[in-house]
Amino acid sequence: MRVFLLNGKKIQGNSYPLSNKEIKYLSDVLRIKDGESFIAKDEKEKYFTAYIHDGFLALSEEVEKKDDLPLYSGPSAEIILLQSIAKGKKNELIARFATEAGCAEVVFFPSRYSDVKELGEHSRERIENIMKEAVMQSGGHLPMLFFENSLEDAIKRRKGKSIILHQGIRGKTEYLINAIEKSDEKVTILVGPEGGFSDEECEKAEDNSFIPVILGTNILRTETAGIYAIGGIQTILNHS
Repeated sequence: MRVFLLNGKKIQGNSYPLSNKEIKYLSDVLRIKDGESFIAKDEKEKYFTAYIHDGFLALSEEVEKKDDLPLYSGPSAEIILLQSIAKGKKNELIARFATEAGCAEVVFFPSRYSDVKELGEHSRERIENIMKEAVMQSGGHLPMLFFENSLEDAIKRRKGKSIILHQGIRGKTEYLINAIEKSDEKVTILVGPEGGFSDEECEKAEDNSFIPVILGTNILRTETAGIYAIGGIQTILNHS
């Protein structure tokens, strides 16, 4: 079920003023008409029944039992994607895919062979907006989004079982299905740019407990490798 994402700072009691962009989105994308009820939520995962009325949303009492809502609850494990910055709009695709797939966190960072070393303010805003739109389309949860300055800083955000999508430098490489266990509650995926990781970066990842993993398929592009791995991890965790 689609859900409209509210900006919590704009909520005024039981009223929510809509911007022209939000009105257009509700009308053209969600196809909501005046007086029609639908589900909305804020960044803190508080759910409301909402109605459009004269450029505002009328919000009913907070929906307390989220389990009663036909919404995607996310994977059984917390998945963190550490993604090397890619070219152009590939970063937006990656952010959208990761959001729709239920990632808890998405972290962009530059690596040695990244063609782009830094994302500007406009690019960051675009990524944030696309993730919010993905939440409204999928009914999932909005991941936390971070922009780090280096691989070293990104690695500090690792949680739980950590894998790097790369052939092992020291001869230790696992297939994804062997690296992930159903008992894993948190999984971090480290994905390189179009040019891949350098040997030094792979060694640094391995020194920080990242397991080198191959997916057992053709070599994937940076914008598809992460989502492929996320789907595989969710299948292993939810259906083993």
